[in-house]
Order: sequence, then structure tokens, then C-alpha cells
Amino acid sequence: MYRISEVAALVGLSRTTLLYYEKLGIVKGIRLPNGYRSYSEQDVRRLRLVTHLHVAGLTLRECMACIDQKNDKKLLTGRLQQLEKEIAIKLQAKKLLEAMLGVSESRTWHHSLEKASPDAHLHWIKTQGFNEKEAQRVRLLSKNMYEHDSYMADFNHVFSGLTRLGPGCASDTLRALNSLPDLPKKILEIGCGRGAATRLLAASTQAQIIALDNELSYLDALDDMSNRVVRCCASMSALPFVNGAFDLIWSEGSAYIMGFSNALQAWKKYLKPEGYLAVSEMVWLSKKPDKRAQAFWLKNYPAMMTVEQNKMLIKNSGYELLTSFEMSKEAWALYLTPLKERVAALQNQLSNKVAWQDLKNEIDIHESCPGEYGYQFFIMQKRH
Repeated sequence: MYRISEVAALVGLSRTTLLYYEKLGIVKGIRLPNGYRSYSEQDVRRLRLVTHLHVAGLTLRECMACIDQKNDKKLLTGRLQQLEKEIAIKLQAKKLLEAMLGVSESRTWHHSLEKASPDAHLHWIKTQGFNEKEAQRVRLLSKNMYEHDSYMADFNHVFSGLTRLGPGCASDTLRALNSLPDLPKKILEIGCGRGAATRLLAASTQAQIIALDNELSYLDALDDMSNRVVRCCASMSALPFVNGAFDLIWSEGSAYIMGFSNALQAWKKYLKPEGYLAVSEMVWLSKKPDKRAQAFWLKNYPAMMTVEQNKMLIKNSGYELLTSFEMSKEAWALYLTPLKERVAALQNQLSNKVAWQDLKNEIDIHESCPGEYGYQFFIMQKRH
């Protein structure tokens, strides 16, 4: 026989809990002449079994039923399914905390947050101490706050010496420019990179041109254009200009950083009445894209839409679409061919680096899924 304090120690329950269990009938203590309660070995065994069943998600009354009656298979199956759901939620929470602390793979966490809300994703990264430029790069490129600096060092090393940071070519740029009803007098180019399109705009117009990028080293590539181009190192999401300042805003392959919809809305106020906006944007070309392409872009640009969806977005954002066209194979070749050569040249040095693997994967996806996606040039006019 056991006193209540001994039973409590054996089964890991408090005296109050034991008295409550006795009230429910789980155990049946005997009051001795001296006033102390006494419990049998059978009581201890029942308590141990009940605590195990209770941990499994059964209520105390269900625990008693399992002990005293034939198992209720339906009840136990239901509790098992509930427990499996709870475990899955807890495991997901564990992975999330590990990713946020940098003790496990963090990209899945960044992918899921980007898919749910790009703006919230960016805001959260900025609250962790990153400035606007680096927060965007964590969000879109490294997807790892703890290895970000080394990732960007490798990424920039691959792109060192390359003129184009994305698809583009002279014929596509000039085709878009020539589609304008009249030539602009003042142009803002957003996300100019190393200035491939900037030089064409300067050579093909008499306009005053401001070339904007948030990476100062890219703007250095336009040192020799100081007589035609004003360089501006700033964020595309916080343009340092007065409203209605430009006849034309030009952006090749960079609006996705803000999101196409956000860019259309945010940049419109900087255009003069009936000013023009020319943007190249990544789009789905296939209604049923290959699963490999889907998986790749779901991780890298989950907000990507079709041409028709973007046309509707343009209309709803207060623009009139003047024309649009798919960018040429030449535009892709001028970007991917030098990049592919550079990636191959650095294989021995960087093949174990995530940045190199990401760029190699981008090249492989494009080569294995031709015609699934591409860049579309949209030329539009501000209406309201």
C-alpha cells in the first residue's frame, strides 16, 4: 500500500491532481483510521496507464473508458488523426523557428513568406537590420540573412565584367522607343544596371536622361556618359523626384523587384499628364507551363503573371496600353550566353557555392523549358 505522497512521487502527479483523479473514480483510495489515504499497486498501475493515454490526447473520461471497456476504435482513430495534425503543425513551427534563427535551411521559409506577401516579407527583413537595398537582395536572391554577405560576394563575382544583368538587346529597346507617338524630352530610367539601355536612349533621343540604380558600382559604368546622363543612386521604391517630372519612365527587367503592380502604381505620379511608361516584365507564355519551370519560378517570382493578366493590370492601374511585344531570342542570348560562359569558367572555384548553383539552375531551366516564359515589353500612356 502507498500513501498519497508516495503515489504522487511514483507517477509524477501533484497531490491535488491525485485527489481530482480519485473524485473521477480513476483510483479508489482507502482512508485509514489515522486519517491518511492509502492506495494499492493496482491504483498505481491505473494512474500510469491513464497518464500515458492522456498524453496521447484522450480526455480523462476517455482514458477510463479505454481501461475499463473494449477499445473504441473510432474514438482512437479520431484522436490519432488529431494528434498527427498537431504534430505536423508543431514540426512546421519548429522548422520556422530554426530557419529564423539560421540553424537550418532558411530558403523554404523565405519562399513561403514571399508567396504569401512580398511586401510583408520585405518589411520583416528590414526589421532585422538590413537596409532597403540589401533587404531586397535577401528577399530575391540569397534568401538567407545569415549567409547573405558571402552569397552576394559570389553572385557579384560571377557577374563581374558582364554588361547585361538581364535579357535585353538594342533592337528590342529601339522597337519600344520607336513605338512612342512622340519623343520624350525628359527620361527617367529605373534600374539601369550597367547602362546598356541607357546608352541607346541617349544615342536615339535628345532627351535629358536620369539613370537610376541602387548599386553605385553599376552606375560607375556610365562614367563616360556624364555629358548626356545624370546618374542617381537611389531606391526605385522611394524616388527622389517631384511629381509630374518626366515625359517617359523606362525600366527594363527591374519592375519585378517592387512587383509589377506596385511599380505601375508607385511610378505613375512621377509622369507628366499623358506621359509614357515602358517596362519589360517576366511573363508566363504557356497556359500549362512545364512543372520544372513552374517550380523554379514559384520560388523565384511567385507573382509572375500571363501577358493578358498584365494587360488587365495596366488598364486597371490607369494606363492605356499602346503596344506590347515579346522580347527576342537575341535579348536572351545577350544575357545568357556570356553568363553561361562565366558560370562554366568559375565551376572549379564556385560550384559548391549557392549563388553559382542558383545561376546554373536558371540557365538550365531556360534551356530545358523554351517558350514556357519570357520577357514582354509593355509600352503604355498615363490616363488618370
